[in-house]
Amino acid sequence: MHGLRYVGILVPLCLYGVEALSASVEYYGEVGFGTAYELEAEEYQKRQLTLDNKWYASLSENVSGVAIVRASYDWDTRLYNDPEDISTYSAASSPYYSGEHAVADLRELYLDWFGGRSGIRLGKQQVVFGETDGIRVVDVLNPLDYSEFLLRDFEEMRIPTWMFNYRYRFDDFVAQVVVVPDVTTSHIPNGRYLPTSPRYAPSIAEGTTSVDFADDDGVGGKLDNADVAIRIRGSAGGRDFSLLAIRQYNKEPVWKSAYDGAGGLLLQPEYYRRTVLGATYSESFGSIVLRAEAAYSSNQAFYRSDPTSGDGVSFLSQYSYGLAVDWYGLRNATVTAQLFQNVRDKVDVDLVVDRVDSTWSLGVNKTFYNAIYTANLLYFENSNDGDAMLRASLDWDLYDRTTLSAGYDAFSGTQNGMFGQYRDTDRVSLELKYSF
Repeated sequence: MHGLRYVGILVPLCLYGVEALSASVEYYGEVGFGTAYELEAEEYQKRQLTLDNKWYASLSENVSGVAIVRASYDWDTRLYNDPEDISTYSAASSPYYSGEHAVADLRELYLDWFGGRSGIRLGKQQVVFGETDGIRVVDVLNPLDYSEFLLRDFEEMRIPTWMFNYRYRFDDFVAQVVVVPDVTTSHIPNGRYLPTSPRYAPSIAEGTTSVDFADDDGVGGKLDNADVAIRIRGSAGGRDFSLLAIRQYNKEPVWKSAYDGAGGLLLQPEYYRRTVLGATYSESFGSIVLRAEAAYSSNQAFYRSDPTSGDGVSFLSQYSYGLAVDWYGLRNATVTAQLFQNVRDKVDVDLVVDRVDSTWSLGVNKTFYNAIYTANLLYFENSNDGDAMLRASLDWDLYDRTTLSAGYDAFSGTQNGMFGQYRDTDRVSLELKYSF
């Protein structure tokens, strides 16, 4: 069944690409082996072999195509205890699992067409809207894979989805319209980074004797459930800016509580429609670059402190912003400081989160010996809960096509916090990659 689905996806591209195969097609591959060892549990989180296959085709003067297929094998399944639970993917986007360890995934497949002032990208892709790093404010169009929480780059965390992406260039700005009929939502596997904080999971009332979960089938695959985004981008006086509006379903489920009066609890997932209005800005001042983004969400779900109050969930408007400052004043180094805040509307019930929620980060990136070595240090802390995440890594370019990376990831703070919920999962990692 899965194989037939992929055949159905690939055949149209092959038919269109008959002429392209005699034109210009380039192939790039990358094979990697990565491990992560959990210190407290004294066991591997993952030992994963990955092969990325990338094709870039020039079909004509105005048309090009990209296809990226990934195959991987993980000897450990601790990041996803039930790897074949992929119900939140649409049928056209879901990966193909062979047993518990092997998976094949069509990461991207799209055609680009340019003509005059217009451009169209049609197919499975990522669309990036934000300016800041590590926490999303307006970069909310693609769902995410949370199998390793925030311990991967967003380029790897984003789940590419099928989109129609149209751009038109005016004299002073670019207008973009994106339609996403693909109803894939974020993947939150039942593994080591399953969220347990009351920020992201409903609390269980005292005296509850049983808990049942309704199936999470994601968003229904109807055309009127498609996401739609409009963005205007421009530059003026050395400043880059954008304005955007998104109408979408949220990408992570909210679990509503239903108590039966006899100690039984049924948790039911719900996806809800919301409008996101946002803006981004960046500007350079000598050795300093200022980046910012802000968003208003019309409908955001939050868990109540008392899970028996109603269905345990309140829907509020939320204002968010992220501010980043990059300093390039040190030799071969970049220092980045960021501040993120979420401000919720007032509500007449207690929520598990504060009305104003603040997170800040500090990052340092430095290269050594003609960029053969790169050291990275990134620290995030939530001011409300006092919990934190530390990421440190060292990358070594062994040869032109071979890199070796060693890392250390640590969490601290209360188990109720965004980072502290994973305080028992500190790990060291090692990854070797070869490109060909």
